[in-house]
Amino acid sequence: MSRDPSTLGEWVGRVGVALQPLVDRLAEHLRHRPMLHADETPVAQLDPGRGKTKKAYLWAYRSNDLEGRD
Repeated sequence: MSRDPSTLGEWVGRVGVALQPLVDRLAEHLRHRPMLHADETPVAQLDPGRGKTKKAYLWAYRSNDLEGRD
């Protein structure tokens, strides 16, 4: 198994491309809900060129489980 960072980056890129239709469908589904909850979480992200971290953000979205299911 290769441990070359460029190989890992390629794998992650391919998985991202493969999962994009699922992401698009989930986003479409969430946009049709009457209520949407969102969370923004700051995280430390490695800045490879500087060897330091910088502030990045993760966003999570969800609908309300108490609503009727479609």
